Amino acid sequence: MNMTAPHNDPDKSARHGSAADADETGVLNLSQSANESVDIFMSSPRLIVRNPVTRVDEAFVLKPGENTVGRNDDNTIVLNEIPPDGEPHVVSRNHARIVLDPSGGVTVYDLQSRNGIYINNKRLSEGGSHVLDVKDSISFGAPNHFRTSIMLPHQMQEVRTDARFLTHQPVGEKSLETAPPLRSGQDQVIELQRQLRAAQRQAHSQQLLLASIQEAQDRYQMFQKLSEVLIQIFPNADRCTVLTRGEKDAWTDKALAYADGADLARPISISRTIINEIQRTGEAILSNHVLSDLGESESLLNQRVHALMCCPFRYNGEIVGLIKLDSEGTGADFVLEDIKLLAQAAHVAELANSSAEARAEAEREKHMLRRIGEEQSMSFPEPVQSFDGVAAAFLHIPLKNAAGDFYDIVPLGEKRTGFLLVDVSGHDSAAAIWGAEMKGRLNSALQRIAHEEDLTEVLPAAVAMASDEMHELHKAGRFATGIIAAFDARDTTIELVNSGHDPLLVYDSEQQSLITLTPEEASSRLVSAGDGINLPMGIADSRDMDGLYSTEKYQLKSGDVLLGFTDGFTETANANEEQFGKDRLSVVFADAVRAGLTPEQIVQAIHKQVTAFAAEINDDLSAFVLRVS
Repeated sequence: MNMTAPHNDPDKSARHGSAADADETGVLNLSQSANESVDIFMSSPRLIVRNPVTRVDEAFVLKPGENTVGRNDDNTIVLNEIPPDGEPHVVSRNHARIVLDPSGGVTVYDLQSRNGIYINNKRLSEGGSHVLDVKDSISFGAPNHFRTSIMLPHQMQEVRTDARFLTHQPVGEKSLETAPPLRSGQDQVIELQRQLRAAQRQAHSQQLLLASIQEAQDRYQMFQKLSEVLIQIFPNADRCTVLTRGEKDAWTDKALAYADGADLARPISISRTIINEIQRTGEAILSNHVLSDLGESESLLNQRVHALMCCPFRYNGEIVGLIKLDSEGTGADFVLEDIKLLAQAAHVAELANSSAEARAEAEREKHMLRRIGEEQSMSFPEPVQSFDGVAAAFLHIPLKNAAGDFYDIVPLGEKRTGFLLVDVSGHDSAAAIWGAEMKGRLNSALQRIAHEEDLTEVLPAAVAMASDEMHELHKAGRFATGIIAAFDARDTTIELVNSGHDPLLVYDSEQQSLITLTPEEASSRLVSAGDGINLPMGIADSRDMDGLYSTEKYQLKSGDVLLGFTDGFTETANANEEQFGKDRLSVVFADAVRAGLTPEQIVQAIHKQVTAFAAEINDDLSAFVLRVS
């Protein structure tokens, strides 16, 4: 799409003055080595926050006055922390307050956070404050956790553009390598005036660039507005092109803009020669003699370009896009200050593109979880069922549409039923896919032993088989804890493998007491127990360890009620960051049984109590209740 950017000067020839003329109107000809990196002014204060998991930087613009930081969505700056399974959050819901005062100073205040704020890896006093400097490193909750730096207004922030000049011939009347000596006080005054005009131009350009980015509704519009603003900033340029790299290293036009008077019929493109040069060096290019500097390739000859500037921008350290400005006029040379401003624009594009990529990735993940969740819901057995000797109810509430957690029911021959409750590490789409595969492999392994009379050896072997397959395929990238149980209605026994999971709770209706189903606490009911390590599934290969899994067999009685649950219940915290815990869960469970509730009503009562207790739910919730008839 070709667009003509608005321009206040209709006379194209007036824009094509000499470099010396441009210098006199505010372009500062700096004395700087060709390979020296360029410093960029950032006119808007912002925090650059590195996510500790993805290692991706995200930029947050600080608004005047108060800016809050924490996990809650109502904060100005939201730190989306996902701790490892079983681990508590490090960042508090409302962790810090950052105040931008009218003079441009920035102060961080600790909001009585649980794990504190670290300035240069030294913990700030509880409830304390610190005036931030551009050199400070700020971390929230632990050293280097959500490591943050600040870009303050009117302070220099170095950006590695390494502007490499393909020609070292003089630009206009001045050399790129040396600046003329200042002979008198008047010369010094003139030079200071030039520097002031250059700084003013830089600040104004930054405002235009940021405004164009903020107005954009999507990535394409962002690049389009950026190209139109750059045509205004650089009066020497005829065209501006923003290109992005797609799959298989394909580069496509993303946004185009023409100056007034430019040939709109001639399509804009970037020569493969220029792209290769940028990719080879990773540097910005300025050339005022394109054909002699880059060679007389067919594409460069067709473009009829005399002078150009080209600067890359990156995502996760990799070049993903280019910004190029060019001119046909022989007097329309670019100078060092121009490449400096272009690098500034590339940095703005880099930050905005990173934020757009992060948002797009979050949307893709949300869409993926929604699709997986729909498939999961169809693959689960009915949540309320009755079998020989037992009534069962299941609860499965994913945190994000889909979950790695799952439950399943597997027939294991006449009057014997298998029950599965598994908790997979992680809450993303990969965890949900891993869980679906684990569910299929466990189900298949259990069906192979369905008609074995004695499960003591074959049940651990079936669990080990499914675990080994997942470990071999995924190289221990994920793991799962779980209860794999077989209830036998013929003698009301339950035989189970516990792979690193919370043990079952059993309410004895005769004694009206609650016990934990472990060999230590339920010794009077223990029929037999192996000595397996019983590690989480997928974490190790059973062929490398003897007796990785073993069974425990318990005698149940009529009226017994069993509860299996994932740690989402016990680790859910309230506003004071107190966890619901096993003791509260036990009380709610026992009260529900004493009230004569059905298995379905019991799991719903537990869920209701946990939800009422929680400040927020941050884990999947899965459980089952079995009542022995």
